[in-house]
Amino acid sequence: MFVAVTTILLKLSCALCVLLVFLFCFCRNQLWAITSTVGAGLCFVVLVMSFVVWLHPKSRPYLDRVSWRIVVWALAANMIFAIASAVGGQLTESAESLCGFSIFVLQLMLQFSSFLLFSISLNLQFVIIYNFRGQSLERFYIAASAVMAIILAVPPYATGVYGWDPLEGDCWYSNKNPNKRLIWQISTQMLWTALTAFGEIVTSGYVIIWMLRYNVSTESMQVTLIQNNMNPSSSHAYTKHLQLPPQSYIIRSIDYRHIVLRIALYPLVSCLVNVLSVFTALHSTVAKGINNSSDYNILLLSDFLYGGRAIAYAILAASDPVSVLNY
Repeated sequence: MFVAVTTILLKLSCALCVLLVFLFCFCRNQLWAITSTVGAGLCFVVLVMSFVVWLHPKSRPYLDRVSWRIVVWALAANMIFAIASAVGGQLTESAESLCGFSIFVLQLMLQFSSFLLFSISLNLQFVIIYNFRGQSLERFYIAASAVMAIILAVPPYATGVYGWDPLEGDCWYSNKNPNKRLIWQISTQMLWTALTAFGEIVTSGYVIIWMLRYNVSTESMQVTLIQNNMNPSSSHAYTKHLQLPPQSYIIRSIDYRHIVLRIALYPLVSCLVNVLSVFTALHSTVAKGINNSSDYNILLLSDFLYGGRAIAYAILAASDPVSVLNY
């Protein structure tokens, strides 16, 4: 059932990608709002399909993972983020207060989902390498992500930093002073967005290296056992020599290629979308507005990245084979 649902969603995602290319080429002025609307709808579809799968008794155990539950939280956050983006993309300068509130919700959900996605890779490291129980840390991941999002989003909203952006002609940071605006952007959004993306890369990369090293070490151990005709139960000392977990000797080497691919996808997408969006969003501040066609094209790329963020994570969630690695 889950495979059928995933296949349907993947086909839908491909159609949406074609639609996005069309929008990028022919609907530039509405790019942020339209892509955000599509992203919110796709996140909603994936959440509904996940609930349908959860209702199926035989499929439910496959969804009983800390990582998947955090993905669901992140999907919900990205859906709200996309809704706020779509609303903000349609507002005008006359709706100053609503404009500021939409950006506050956008920033709150952006940071919440970013920290949640970082916690997935962090949980993977804790569980696989250090043998922590993910269930005992699940509430901490969600609570810490929420607290960090509130700390970063509330101060600029309370001080009126969010509102109509005179440089981009849209809802964003409203401060006209380039230096103060840049400080607010970096300290409350850009720095943390980049750090969580790089954090995903580092923690996931460490897990991948550990898994590949463990696989090679386990294969070497099996060859040694066969050559020396050793009893597997006496191989505990050998695994200690390899500095593997105490229970590692009972696990056979397996093909990690698909698992490694799944682990790498989320941080790669985060790095591509989030880090690139940091530079494009800062460009108008550094350039002091939209002065030429290059500035405008970079603004469009920024709109595309922010609008397409929800779409990218929804597609990743829809293609997640929950039975690959049950952590």
